[in-house]
Amino acid sequence: MLASHTVEDLFQRLEASGLLLRLSTDVTPTAFRCATVTRAELDQLRRIPDIVRHGRVRHIGTGTVELDGATVSARPGTLYIDCTADGLEPRPAVPTFSGSRITLQALIPCQQVFSAAFAAHVEAAYEDDAQKNRMCAASPHPNTTLDWLRSYAHVDDLLLRWSADSGLREWTDASRLTKHSTGSLSDEQRTALSENLHAEKTKLQELLAHEDLTVTAN
Repeated sequence: MLASHTVEDLFQRLEASGLLLRLSTDVTPTAFRCATVTRAELDQLRRIPDIVRHGRVRHIGTGTVELDGATVSARPGTLYIDCTADGLEPRPAVPTFSGSRITLQALIPCQQVFSAAFAAHVEAAYEDDAQKNRMCAASPHPNTTLDWLRSYAHVDDLLLRWSADSGLREWTDASRLTKHSTGSLSDEQRTALSENLHAEKTKLQELLAHEDLTVTAN
């Protein structure tokens, strides 16, 4: 990430490292909705040769399938399955803790189970709502590729807050629900991690600011 010069360059590096994958290497995705896949599953998906890319399906009739950008022939006897529903609809982030109300929402994007468990721990371990909300700042579910980058910057910010609290370090280190553990690090390693997170967050902000400026100019 620190070596990237543009958002496009960053995504290419992320793909080369295996952190992000795409179905077709000749198509640049515009959406990101928390999909996960193994290498073996991706290999199986890539065996499908007949891919129609003309936007969303508007209507399926007895003889044709109408899409946003084209109409193609329907295949009699074929079962059509709609897999386009947005199960993680982006919603505005609100304070997680507000008096007697707790709003369950993603803290670490795309990790709802960990987010709920972490919020439960913070509710039990801390008294002040302001402190609890600082540790449980919500992140709306990503919808676009740039949303994914913004959510990554959010994670960096949360990890910096969590790593400064010994109680949270101990809890995340014992949690099987997340890879974001810093409790087992030495003081020297934690300092190095903190410096790297600060640098990573700054770099992401620079890349996103440049991307927003480019979009505005165009």
